[in-house]
Amino acid sequence: MNKKLLKRIFFFIAGSSVTFASLGMATFAWFATTRTSRVTVNTIELAGANGVGFDFYYLRKFTDNETTKDGNYNSYVSKYSGYEKSYASATFQAVTLNESGTVDGADNPLAIDQLWPAHKLTYAMVITEGTPTKFTLDSWSENADEDIKINSSTTVKLSWAINMYGYAYAVTSTENVLTDIATAYQSYRIQEGLTDAFTSTAPAVPAQTATIFNSFPSFNPSLQRCVLFLTIEFSNDSGTFYTYNESTGYYEKDISGNSNCYETLSLSSLAFTVGA
Repeated sequence: MNKKLLKRIFFFIAGSSVTFASLGMATFAWFATTRTSRVTVNTIELAGANGVGFDFYYLRKFTDNETTKDGNYNSYVSKYSGYEKSYASATFQAVTLNESGTVDGADNPLAIDQLWPAHKLTYAMVITEGTPTKFTLDSWSENADEDIKINSSTTVKLSWAINMYGYAYAVTSTENVLTDIATAYQSYRIQEGLTDAFTSTAPAVPAQTATIFNSFPSFNPSLQRCVLFLTIEFSNDSGTFYTYNESTGYYEKDISGNSNCYETLSLSSLAFTVGA
């Protein structure tokens, strides 16, 4: 056995013991034994353009049948690592963005330290001024690992396994904006036909742009709130499963794959704009 393979196997075994201890008994299909793959994003940036302003919120927790579940924040690992299942009642937490459209400090829901397979993060933007017509991903970048390849020239891309989608709703205003967001979320969590706007293929293009949503509802600002949701999801789709081939040293697409080939990969930035 060569040293590289020995190191990789040792890493898988060591990683799995930590993950089982921290995440309990949940099963993420092909990560049932290795489950150390994760999305890491240094920061997310959000901006309003052409007179559009918004307040920003993240999904903090769910309650269902008197049981409380974490939302974006995962207490098992003390990280913003997303949720596995959306429950009936969602609670959102307000976040103050600085001038650059990010959040300062260690407790930052826009800095994704870990996002586990089959988990997703959801954010809400409540429009405060202007009339938005589109929500776009303007730029992003990805860090590759030259040891994680599918052939001699192509590295595995984390972007292959990431989904991004969103939707906007006009809801009747109440005195409590969090109530209005929760009302809109009831429609969002059962919304059908949401399309993944992050469909990068090999090789990933760092400057690629994508339209997340471009069909905003008409709304009367004096009577209604317009709530825009964004979800970033680490897919558990079988099309993203890989197995390590010991003889070639490459990763091969395999519907029953059990590789954590994404573990060392990351998206270093994501920049979004709500604009007219």
